[in-house]
Parts: sequence; C-alpha cells; structure tokens
Amino acid sequence: MEHCSGEVVTNIDCVACDKKNYAVQLIDVQKYFGQTEVLKSICLNVEQGGIFALLGPSGCSKTTLIRVVVGRLHPESGTVVVLGKSPHCYGHGVPGKLIGYMPQELALYRECTIAEQLFFYGRLTEMDQPKIKQRIKFLTHLLDLPHRDRMITTLSGGQQRRISFAVALIHEPKLLILDEPTVGVDPVLRKKLEML
Repeated sequence: MEHCSGEVVTNIDCVACDKKNYAVQLIDVQKYFGQTEVLKSICLNVEQGGIFALLGPSGCSKTTLIRVVVGRLHPESGTVVVLGKSPHCYGHGVPGKLIGYMPQELALYRECTIAEQLFFYGRLTEMDQPKIKQRIKFLTHLLDLPHRDRMITTLSGGQQRRISFAVALIHEPKLLILDEPTVGVDPVLRKKLEML
C-alpha cells in the first residue's frame, strides 16, 4: 500500500449533482493508512465521456484515490459513486467488467502468451471467444502489439505496458482508468494513448 509522504490531497471540486450525469463522483472521501490521513475530504465529479487527469507529485496519494474509485480500497468515510452506484454493490460490475483498469504496477501473468493473457481477461468479463478474437486483432493493430504467441516473459517493459493497456481495453469498458499510463511507453504509443 502506498503511504503519503506528508502531503495530503485536499478538496478539489465539491458540487451537489445528479449521480447519473457522472462517471465518477466522490463526496467528502477520507482515507487513512494507520494514523496518517492520505485523502482528506475529497470531492470530485468526472463527467461521462470526459477525460480527467490527476496531477501531483509522487507520493501525494493519486494511486490511493484511483484504488478507491475502482473498488480496491474502501474509504473510511464519504461517498463513492462510479457509473451510478457505489463500488462493490452486488452485480454492479465495479470492480469488474464496467471498468478497464491499468494499474501503475504491471499486473500480468508472466508465464502466458499474449493471446492467453488477453483471452483470460476477456473471459473474466464474460466475453465470448469470437468477440475476444476480434478485439485481440483490433488491439494488436491499434497498440502495435508483438505476435500473439510471444510469452510475456520475453517482452520488454514497454511491450508489457502495451499488453497491460490491451488488457484494460479488451472488454470495451464504460470507464477506463489508467494509473501512470505513459511510464515506460515509447513516444509512438504515447501519441496513440492521447488520441484515444
């Protein structure tokens, strides 16, 4: 778990709103690690169809905030609404198939081929085999992925980031969350990320 290095994220944009118009809504969210407050009364509204970036120095809890949004961490207090419901509501799909999430750290099964990796994540989101094949073909072209039979262990760090991005996109999620998406990525892919 990430600990804050003394700087606390504070109130960003707290506005009363209708949950249905926002992909993400946070109201007075607080998170502690032990006695250290790392998220302090965070309020945030991200419109559906919009692009939003969290900017700040290393260690200021950006990743912690993202983990709260995707349902990997629970806040101590406040309201988190993602695509109209709180994460962890039974059957909601957050965390799950409604979100494409590329974490800061690589989260790939290293002893798989690229195709096995993408099929695995596609099946986790209940995609059928023909749809997965179609998406692999599309993402291979879009992201300039190596051959589908290459083992993850043989790929460079930048290629593994591309696969991680493909995993986040395989199921055409309603909400895409990328944590440090351009770290270890070459300029060509960086440009493609910006165009998405």
